[in-house]
Amino acid sequence: MKKKTNLLILLLGVATIFMSACNNKNESPKIESNNNLPEVVSSAFAKQFPNATNVKWIEKNNYHVASFDLTAKSRTEAKPGNLNEVWYTPQGSCGLIELELSMAELEQDFNAVFTTWKKSIYFTEAYQIDDVDLLQRDNNSNDTVVKIEIEKGELERELYFATSGVLVKDVVSSDDDEENLPCPQQLTDYINNHYSDAIIVDFEADDEDGTYEVEILFTQTDIEKELAFNKKYELISIEIDMNDDDLIELIKSQFTADEIAEIVTLTGEADMSEWEVELREDSQEVITFWVEDAKGVMINVKVITL
Repeated sequence: MKKKTNLLILLLGVATIFMSACNNKNESPKIESNNNLPEVVSSAFAKQFPNATNVKWIEKNNYHVASFDLTAKSRTEAKPGNLNEVWYTPQGSCGLIELELSMAELEQDFNAVFTTWKKSIYFTEAYQIDDVDLLQRDNNSNDTVVKIEIEKGELERELYFATSGVLVKDVVSSDDDEENLPCPQQLTDYINNHYSDAIIVDFEADDEDGTYEVEILFTQTDIEKELAFNKKYELISIEIDMNDDDLIELIKSQFTADEIAEIVTLTGEADMSEWEVELREDSQEVITFWVEDAKGVMINVKVITL
């Protein structure tokens, strides 16, 4: 099944799980010292990572960002080398934690992810793991994504997994890729208030038109939603994504034989897996099924339910 996507879905480079924020490419990070940090930030960090060493602070995109080593168990063990990062707002709210994971931790603590990786086409094709990170947002231990960077010669990819083992994002990486950045608190609050059973997979900001896109995953169903917001953090649109098999089953359950025949005529494709499909949801949670006709125009077919 070919699903039309917006900029969020599996470019899905998000996030952050679970993971990017507004990024001013012309802004140079400002080195900070503990003496210059707001007390609420230094206190939050000390409480969250009491075993941190070699701590370095910078101010970036209006966040206070600490890079550090972990010498003992603290949320998760990590390799030394300032490979861990945590982002705080000036008010001391944690926006993003990025912790380095060892291969032993991946296999032992996130075995579902490790198992999915071992079954993937990339493992079969002899890609090698270059780096593993745990991305956590909003200081919620359930809202985590495991990012695995893989390579084979000059080929590089980033794979994002829910801790359940579901692959939620697969993108080609390049030297131009931006780092994982925190989702603004306004959008995190919106997700928590409206989708308490979902995790944030990725966040992206479009600097040109001032819009934001948040990708979330419902871990119980493996359904993903891509939410677009304007610069005032007002919801613009929602698109729903699911795997091909589930989407075909949804079509069979929601459409009559005559309706399916009409779509075949509309698209010129008898094979459902060749349809270009979008599932759009409005602010009232009404979901509409769209399909691309033979001329390349998206057509609103009918209202459906999940």
